[in-house]
Amino acid sequence: MNATIVLTAAIQGFLIATGLLSKRIHNRPPLVYLGILVLVLSIEMLFSWGGTTGFNNHPDTFPYWLIRSYLIIPPALWLFFRHHENPAFKFNMSQLWYFIPALVDVLISSVAYLSRGRFLSPGQSYLWVALIDWLPLLLTISVLVWYTNKWLLRVTDERQRLNSQNLKIITVLIVFWLLSAIWFMESVLRINLHVVFQTLTVAMLFVLAYVAYFKPGFLESPPPSLQKRSAEFSNFNDETELVRLTNLFKNDRIFKQPRLTLTQVGNSLNLPAKYISYLVNQYRNCNFNDFVNGYRVAEVIRLIPLEPHKTLAGIATDAGFSSRSTFQQVFKQQTGKPPSAYLPDKSEIMISHI
Repeated sequence: MNATIVLTAAIQGFLIATGLLSKRIHNRPPLVYLGILVLVLSIEMLFSWGGTTGFNNHPDTFPYWLIRSYLIIPPALWLFFRHHENPAFKFNMSQLWYFIPALVDVLISSVAYLSRGRFLSPGQSYLWVALIDWLPLLLTISVLVWYTNKWLLRVTDERQRLNSQNLKIITVLIVFWLLSAIWFMESVLRINLHVVFQTLTVAMLFVLAYVAYFKPGFLESPPPSLQKRSAEFSNFNDETELVRLTNLFKNDRIFKQPRLTLTQVGNSLNLPAKYISYLVNQYRNCNFNDFVNGYRVAEVIRLIPLEPHKTLAGIATDAGFSSRSTFQQVFKQQTGKPPSAYLPDKSEIMISHI
């Protein structure tokens, strides 16, 4: 493939990855993980271009390839699928441990480069090949097998249809299955498919990730679909009642009532409390308390820049929180940050179930 096209794709990939990684982790985690995957592929494309043109051998070239680690791919891909599959799956700091092997790989490669003045070639040791090439390949294929199986089980269920969300997942699975196949044939079978890899990667960087960045909803956790309702509530129209429930919270702001209960919400809508719980669990993928607190947290963040004269405790009370300790705990759980982090400037947040 033309070296200019490869370089252009690499630069485009870096720009897209930067945009995706700039998304707040508590806001759009699937896009963050997609950004990590795009970054790895962009470095690979730049390395490919540098090897072809001799740029990598220039004495003044910064050794950017040292941060290239295939061990980043499996955890990033797995977390991307998990967040996409379940909007209630939240980011937490423990997930960073999944990337420790990649960090170790980068550190070892950097030490080897600084001490020897050259890149540590995997070909120097079968153990090294197994750890930094074959192991991430095996883990990547395992992630793809796991999610492909789950997706097939879901679409074969009589309640599911081949909708746009499913088509998007098919696209992602096909792309990464193809990349993994090329990876296997080049790394294990020693078949030269470099041009094929470049072509597929260029297509992915220019189409898949580019569209994902400019259409944030693309590849994000899909909103829960209106599924077949339980026979117990066959007399109710889920779609209609869900709209009424949403309006009650968004427009009437019932969440501002302290110690709000299912019974109170049910009475406001003239619906059974158990049915309200069913709607929230089924279509918002969370329990009633998390559903209410999501609106309250969003209200606190909205009010902070509008009422600078008020204390956080006062704003929390206005939003419906009745306990300062509960407010602090819920806020940190919902946003990943303490409330004080939102004081200096105007901030934005997206609660997944709102």
